[in-house]
Amino acid sequence: MITPTLLALALGPCAQLMPASDDAIPEIALSSPVNPASKTLVKSSTVPPWGILEENPTHRGSPHHLSVFLGGTDTSANNFSFTVGLDYEYRVSHLLGLGVVVEHAYGNIEATSFLAVADIHFTERFIAQIGPGIESSDTHGELVIARVGLLYETELAGFTFSPQIHYDWHDGEADALIVGFAFGLSF
Repeated sequence: MITPTLLALALGPCAQLMPASDDAIPEIALSSPVNPASKTLVKSSTVPPWGILEENPTHRGSPHHLSVFLGGTDTSANNFSFTVGLDYEYRVSHLLGLGVVVEHAYGNIEATSFLAVADIHFTERFIAQIGPGIESSDTHGELVIARVGLLYETELAGFTFSPQIHYDWHDGEADALIVGFAFGLSF
């Protein structure tokens, strides 16, 4: 069981002391740790990295994020193709987002990938993406794939921009390296 004292210790440098009125302490005492020496509430100024204390997880004001990916796919068989895709994420917590990715490679490869992904937000900007999927192509039919990727997301005027690199493992076919840039927005 997490006690208020244990919670205050876990928050460590993420916590700040805020004065509390005597009236507020009984109402909040069950959900916020109290420093008995100074009669102040310990309130988190930031969300802990594991994200379990949030009431309303958001991605820059909204839990929904949609982006368009432009880049290239290169297989270990040295085939390169222009790639375009869509990425939707629903932010479950400040640490975790769940979503879907649809990408199509044009040119030498001509394949469409559908993935269910988890976005792990190590920081506000540094994100890892992992997930299983299916790739469909005229040359090899449907394949099971697995993705591991990294992206660095920045925001400007309400839009997000992120360079990305992904590695797709293909069951029985050449693996692929996908590199590109995504433009997105929260809604």
